[in-house]
Amino acid sequence: MIKWGQLQQRTIEMGDYTEWHLPLHEDTRTVRDVLTEFQQFGNIKIPTIIQLTENPKYKWFNDKLFPGAVTLSHHDVVHILLARGMLPKDEAFVIGYTMGSTKRLKPWQTKLYCMVAKFLYPNVYRFNDDDIVVFNNAVKVGAVCVSDMSQIPTSTILDMSIRDARTYVGIDVGLLHGVYQYEKSKFPNSTESIRCAAHPCRG
Repeated sequence: MIKWGQLQQRTIEMGDYTEWHLPLHEDTRTVRDVLTEFQQFGNIKIPTIIQLTENPKYKWFNDKLFPGAVTLSHHDVVHILLARGMLPKDEAFVIGYTMGSTKRLKPWQTKLYCMVAKFLYPNVYRFNDDDIVVFNNAVKVGAVCVSDMSQIPTSTILDMSIRDARTYVGIDVGLLHGVYQYEKSKFPNSTESIRCAAHPCRG
C-alpha cells in the first residue's frame, strides 16, 4: 500500500533524512516548495514484498487487501499535509491515516497489514510494536477525515500554502495536534513523537 518501504529505501544511502521535519504550525510555504525539499533524497531498487503491498502498479493485488495505494510523490504530499517526517512512527502514521481515510479498510485488513509490516518486511523497513500502535491510531483518525487521502488532487494543491491545502482537503489541524500530543504521551522518548507534538506556544 502506501510508501514506508519506498521512502525508507529511497533515503537509505543519502543524507541524514532522520532530521527532516516541518512542524504542524509552519504552514505558510507552498506544498510544491516543501515537496521539492522533501524529495531531495535518491531512489534505489525496492524489495518485491514492499512493491506488492504498496505500489499502485500492483493495485490488482494490493487494493483488495490494503485500500489506498498511491504513488510515491502522492505519498510525499500526504507526509507534508500531516506534518510528519521520515522516521518509522511518521511512516506508520501516514500509512494508517491514508488507509483509514478510504473508509474501505476493514479490521481484518488492518491486522493483516500489521502482520506484513512486522514480520514480512525486511528489517530496515519493519514496524515494531510501538509503530503499530501509531499505525492503528492513525487508521482511526484518518477514518474521520472528509477526504480519501489516496484520491486528493495533488496537482491542484501544489501551489497552495500548506494551510490552504489542508483546508481544501478537509484535514482537521486541531484534531491532529491533539492526536500528536497523545502520541507524545504514549512514547515520550520517541524523536518523531516529540517533534510532531511541538507547538510554538507549548514547546
